Amino acid sequence: MHDYDWYYNLKKGEEPDELSEVNDVSKMYEKLAEKIATGLYIRLFDEIYAFSREEESVFYGNYPTIWEQLKYDVEHGDFLNKDQLVAKCSELLDRYTFIEIWLTWIYACSHSMNHSVYDELPDFMGCIDDITDVLLADLYRSAEDEVRKGEE
Repeated sequence: MHDYDWYYNLKKGEEPDELSEVNDVSKMYEKLAEKIATGLYIRLFDEIYAFSREEESVFYGNYPTIWEQLKYDVEHGDFLNKDQLVAKCSELLDRYTFIEIWLTWIYACSHSMNHSVYDELPDFMGCIDDITDVLLADLYRSAEDEVRKGEE
């Protein structure tokens, strides 16, 4: 929040000369929106990540949790627990207000452009239809990273 001290000065009426232009105020709100959107997205991702590590996979076998199954899926190009994760994402998003979802969507769109969701991952990541697509793409990449680190 230290970066936004001038916002509070502006509200108190102590507007610095360089903030007298409308563009500066617009930039202020843009930065605040980005900060809020990033926080909302990170909170969502952390919750879906924790869920995947704790929740039992519907596909029983050698991989008891969704996370363990997902790491196996990464090696074989599958995503067997996608439905479980989509349902959890929907449940988490249901807690958000319209404004929070809108901010998270803006973050997800800019985030996906920076991190290329349109890459050579399985078909389920071929396009972005909603926030869930970006969350699942990031979760899949996290599993890929862990598998890659395990191979080194």
